[in-house]
Amino acid sequence: MLARTMDAAYRAIVRFPWLVLAVVVVVTVVLGSGAARLRIDSSVGTLLPRGDPGQALYAQVVERFGSDEVDIIGVLAPDVLSAATLQKILTLTMRTTAIDGVAQVISLTNVRDPIADVLNPPLLIPEIPTTTAARDRLRGRIKDNPLFAGNLISPDSRGAAINVFFKDDARTEEAAQRIDAELEALLAEMRKEDGPEHFYLTGLSHLNVKGLALMRRDLAVLAPASLALVVAVLFFSFRTRRGVVLPLLCVLVGVMWTMGVMGWFGEPISLGTLVLPSLLIVIGSSYATHVVARYYLELETPTGSEHPVHRALRQAGLPVFISGLATLIGFSALLLNSIPAVRALGFYAVIGITFLFVLAMTLVPALIVVMPERQYRWGAAGGGSESGRLGRALSALAQFDIRHRRLIFVVATALVVLSLMALPRIQSDTNFLAYFPHDSPIRLAHTAISSRVAGALPFYVVVGTGQPESMVTIGTLREIRAFQRYLESLPGVSRTVAVTDYLDLLDRGLRASGDIVIDDEGKEVAPADVKSFWDDPNRLSEVLTLVRQNPETFRSVITRDFGQANVLVRTRFETSTEIAEVVTRIREWAEHHPDLSAEPTGNIILLNGTTDDVVWGQVKSVTVALAVIFVVMSLLFLSAKVGFIAMVPNIVPVVFFFGILGWSNIMLNIGTSIIAAIALGIAVDNTIHYMVRFNRELQVTHDEHQSLSAALSTVGRPIVYTSTALTLGF
Repeated sequence: MLARTMDAAYRAIVRFPWLVLAVVVVVTVVLGSGAARLRIDSSVGTLLPRGDPGQALYAQVVERFGSDEVDIIGVLAPDVLSAATLQKILTLTMRTTAIDGVAQVISLTNVRDPIADVLNPPLLIPEIPTTTAARDRLRGRIKDNPLFAGNLISPDSRGAAINVFFKDDARTEEAAQRIDAELEALLAEMRKEDGPEHFYLTGLSHLNVKGLALMRRDLAVLAPASLALVVAVLFFSFRTRRGVVLPLLCVLVGVMWTMGVMGWFGEPISLGTLVLPSLLIVIGSSYATHVVARYYLELETPTGSEHPVHRALRQAGLPVFISGLATLIGFSALLLNSIPAVRALGFYAVIGITFLFVLAMTLVPALIVVMPERQYRWGAAGGGSESGRLGRALSALAQFDIRHRRLIFVVATALVVLSLMALPRIQSDTNFLAYFPHDSPIRLAHTAISSRVAGALPFYVVVGTGQPESMVTIGTLREIRAFQRYLESLPGVSRTVAVTDYLDLLDRGLRASGDIVIDDEGKEVAPADVKSFWDDPNRLSEVLTLVRQNPETFRSVITRDFGQANVLVRTRFETSTEIAEVVTRIREWAEHHPDLSAEPTGNIILLNGTTDDVVWGQVKSVTVALAVIFVVMSLLFLSAKVGFIAMVPNIVPVVFFFGILGWSNIMLNIGTSIIAAIALGIAVDNTIHYMVRFNRELQVTHDEHQSLSAALSTVGRPIVYTSTALTLGF
């Protein structure tokens, strides 16, 4: 039934080629207009697992305590407290504050000092010190202030941080690009001034903007490069204009259709789908190449009396259909992944491959009918017809395979065993800075700020159950302070800020104010003899009164009802492994301190969750794809045994891939995670074409060895062409 339906479709294509071309043109116009609506989304949010409960927690924490996303301007100098450097920091602070979309800027030059006056704190630096003595006094005040030291200035005073916070309505792609451009222009202007200072910019917003620029550049370079290599392979394979133009036109139209669907659906090009155009170009060219190659083979050695295009479709249609179906299954397995970027790649790859199959089986043959080959030259250019140089080489290879099959089995088995031994060595890790080149200014700036000034990637640890007033008992505050000391002892953690730091400052300000203090017996206590609330818990209520009077000032560290507190943790992390280790140790600490619940959250914590999803999503996707493709193979050849044999050359490359990861210590991450599914989908293509051809030869010759040789020497040629194009394209 299927064969008759497909044969009828082939006859219709040959009979009505202009109708086919007209339909293709109409669809191209409709979907092409959708491609104009495409946009690029470089945000790492597309890499967050779908349905992750951590995202809901993070949303709640941001609503209560504010966002942990902040850009940092780093200023490195021999002494950032020198008059000239402080003046530049002041200039940067004022001009950054004036940028539309910036909500707040915090630096040494505009932060206030509650120790000097609790009720009406003055600026930490009301005027820039011009003498050594004044600078030393300022250095001493900063050193004793936990909110400044390690956050706004490095311990050695050789680095300062200017923290830039953005308005909620400035988080759009256009606003982020504009703000980032203005910040970079400002820093470029500051770098032109004389002085020893070095200026850097980093932060999640900055990384997103630079990632977007990198994606645009890659799209402009990679897809044309893939296309150029495919064209080169097609030219050297066929040596005819049609052999180059027809597959090329097929993939261009197919990619346009796919991009058009993405545009109409409002799906942006993300970190996951960035590879899609190149992927479709190299895969789609293989379908069209098989059809064109079969057409030329029909001109060499006709298999019937029908139109050569009809015969070519009849010979190539089934293997192209089955290989396309198997490739679809391979990419459909990506839909099982919980990461939206990976799922989007799988979904639109399925749509694109479907389009490419349809175009290879309609557009290409219709164009051949309209513009048939007038003077056939491919056989001569390729070194002869069926006995050409490549055909003879493939026939010799088939004989070698038959004679030395045991050796081939032994070598393949040994390589598989070695690959399996490497599986435990595979490490999954995600380093988003690694997407940028090692000498990239983005990476250099991030490293400079993180190592010299303050951790550039912060996260939160929320403590407390939410019970009102539970966070401000002296016992709980002591536990929070002990927790901070523990956090700061962890590798990669540079500084923490919590409500205890604010209470310390308020307490010291009250004691330094000189106000009269009365003890429990009603006697006046000299200011010098006043104890801190840590030593005299009775004074805690006096300090908390100031917090209750200004709840918005302390919003970032404690809720209004004192039911939950927030610890800001500044880190120098780059890899998900480092983050995972610290998160594990935080949760272990919380298990040993049940009185103080502690839950880490933040952008880098959520992104770290993608690592496990990458690993298990990869295993699940490949396993499901292998199982389904095995069923397809068994049904195709009406034998589970033959289906298993056909699966072996598809499983082996996937096993090799994982073995290479293990032995070469290449990390399994967002980028490498999709390779196995891609390799599986592509490898099946060659297997099916070879097995179908072998089966047809065997029905004629009833000789396995002769059929093996004939199959490889004929269908082997387009397999070589498409494999070369795929390899160079990728």
